[in-house]
Amino acid sequence: MACRDWARRERIEERARVAHVKDVDAAVAAHIATGEWPEPPTPRTAITSWSRKSRASMVRRLNELDYTALYASGRLPTMVTLTYPSDWLTVVPTGSMLKRDAPTRPGNPASARPPAACTTAVPAPASDP
Repeated sequence: MACRDWARRERIEERARVAHVKDVDAAVAAHIATGEWPEPPTPRTAITSWSRKSRASMVRRLNELDYTALYASGRLPTMVTLTYPSDWLTVVPTGSMLKRDAPTRPGNPASARPPAACTTAVPAPASDP
């Protein structure tokens, strides 16, 4: 099992909080100066691939999981990735709608229902003969 560096996690969260406070302060200062709220910043770039570190973290986490329950039925499991479209606000305009459309509890019957968005299925590997 992976060792967790709690101090590092706390430093990362503290930096994120400080950055958020600075962003809010800058937005309020702009609002006071102009009387209008500034437009939210656009993302730097689109994420088009996984970094080596992210891929390694994902593979490590997948290897740590207990798959006994998935294989108990004798059926081969598959992996499905659900993503929202680039115009995601039309699909989930509020947080409550997001929670309704993307339940995270295992065994929840609603989790079998894909959200009103793009669904990409990854075929399962062929079973051994």
